[in-house]
Amino acid sequence: MSKEAVEEKIPWHFLIPFMVVLGVFTATINPLNPTGTWMNPPGYSAALGVVIICYSALTALPFISFWFASALGRLSFFKKRLNMTTLTWLYVTTLCLSFYLGRPTSDTQCASYGVFIGNRILSPPEETYKLVPWFMAPPIDVAKQILYGGVPTPWIDLMPMIVFFWVFTVVYGILMLSIATLFRKQWIDVERVPFPHAAAAYELLVRTSPERKARFSGPFLIGLILGVIVWIPTLCIGLFPWFPDMYGWRVNNCGNGAYFVQPGEPLASILGIALVGKEPLGVAISYFAPLTVLFNMWFWWLVLIVLTQIAYQFGYYTALPQTPGCGRRTCGEISIMYGEPFKWNAVLIGGYGL
Repeated sequence: MSKEAVEEKIPWHFLIPFMVVLGVFTATINPLNPTGTWMNPPGYSAALGVVIICYSALTALPFISFWFASALGRLSFFKKRLNMTTLTWLYVTTLCLSFYLGRPTSDTQCASYGVFIGNRILSPPEETYKLVPWFMAPPIDVAKQILYGGVPTPWIDLMPMIVFFWVFTVVYGILMLSIATLFRKQWIDVERVPFPHAAAAYELLVRTSPERKARFSGPFLIGLILGVIVWIPTLCIGLFPWFPDMYGWRVNNCGNGAYFVQPGEPLASILGIALVGKEPLGVAISYFAPLTVLFNMWFWWLVLIVLTQIAYQFGYYTALPQTPGCGRRTCGEISIMYGEPFKWNAVLIGGYGL
C-alpha cells in the first residue's frame, strides 16, 4: 500500500526575521561568554547558549530555543504557529548559527574573523597585507579601533569583510547541504544510520512542542536534573572567579573538559594517555551511537596505545614521560600525533579520507 507524499513548505516568513534577530543577538552576547580563554576551561563546555561543547560538536542554542518555544506555545497566538515543522527548522537554524557564532577563538582560524583582525594588529604592515587580503580584514587603523573601542562603527571599512564572511558561510552551508543530499537516501532510507545529535534534540522537541507528543517521563526527567546539577555549577565556575571549583575545572584541566595527566603520576607511564575525560556529555552522547562505531573507537584507541608504548621501547617518544597532558598529543615532533615513527595525525587524517 503506497503512502501519499506530503510536501512541507519552508516557513520563510518565520525563518528570515528569526535568523536576522537571533544572528544579531548571538553576536552581541558572544563577548559575554567565558569561551575563548584557554586558561578558563569551563568556558569551552558551558556558556550562554552558543558554545560548541568541543569534541561532542553539540551546541546548546537549539535546546535553549526549544524551551523558549515551549513557553511561547502556551500563548494562543504562537500555539497555532509553532508546530513540529516550524520547530524542526528552528533547530536547523539555531544549529547553524551556534556553530558559526559559537567559538570566535584562535582555534577556529578558517571561520574566525577575529583571527584575521588580530593579524592586522600584531603583524608588520607589509606582512599582514601580504597574508590577509583586503576583503578578509579591515585596514590596520580600523582594526586598532576595534581593539580599543570608543569610536563610531566604521561600516564602510568593515563592509568588505562582512560580505566575504557572509558569502563564505553561505557557500560552506550549501556545500554541506549538497553532500548531505548525496548520502541522504543511502544513509536514511537504506542503512537507517542513527544521528545521535538529532536524536537527542528530537527527544526534547517532542516534549516541548505545543503538540506535546511525549511527556517528561522518569528517565528524561532524571537526565534533565543531572544536567542542571553538572552544568549550572560549571557555568558559574567559568563566569565567577569566586565560585567554588567543586568539579576541579580550574586545576590541570584542558579546555575540552578533561584532566591532563601530569609527569610522575601512574597514568603518565602509559604514553598514549594524555587526557582523562570527565565531561559527562561525552558518555551520554555515546549511548546514542551504534555499537559498531563504539567498538571502532575503543579498539583503534587501544591499538594506538599499544603501538606507541612499543615504539617507546625502541627509543621513540623519549620526551613524553616528562610532558604533561595535551603536550603529549600535539606539541610538535615530540608528540604522538606528529612525531616519529607513526605520525598518528597523518594516519588519522588518511583514515578520514578513506
